[in-house]
Amino acid sequence: MSRQRGPIVGLIVGGFLLQILASVLTTAAYASYSMGLMVVALMVALGGTVVWCWGCWRFASSKGYDGALGLVLGLVLGLIGLLILALLRDKSAQSYAGPMAMNHMTHGMPTYGMPAQQPHWSQLAQGVQMGQVPTSTSGGFCHGCGKQIDVAWRACPHCGTQFAVPGRVPS
Repeated sequence: MSRQRGPIVGLIVGGFLLQILASVLTTAAYASYSMGLMVVALMVALGGTVVWCWGCWRFASSKGYDGALGLVLGLVLGLIGLLILALLRDKSAQSYAGPMAMNHMTHGMPTYGMPAQQPHWSQLAQGVQMGQVPTSTSGGFCHGCGKQIDVAWRACPHCGTQFAVPGRVPS
């Protein structure tokens, strides 16, 4: 999850704009009966499909070769390939903001493209068994690593997560 999402979104938007340009060129080619303009429109449409499929599939996938699979689906199968691409891509990655925007809203600090890791249930259960139940003096658990922290801390000493409001630990 360390790769940046910004360029991929730009690729998807760029591919969509190329497809719009192709439709405008195709309309102009039909109006003027120009075979050269029709070929240019076809090339621009193919370029838009390539860019859109590659960016869309790479954004939604964690494996590197899936971008090529999306490209082949879009090029070889055309519109049917684009529909298959939309159906096969990961449902959790279809929203560009997704959990990152929710994390920013709930914790009040930017995450720089990485969703915050919630404490695993076994870590919480282990803390309860060992008597490390969060109280008003202990503060709670860090939302970055799940370890117990104090209310007065501005950052977690275990993982370095900065807290938005000193003295208030996000749950």
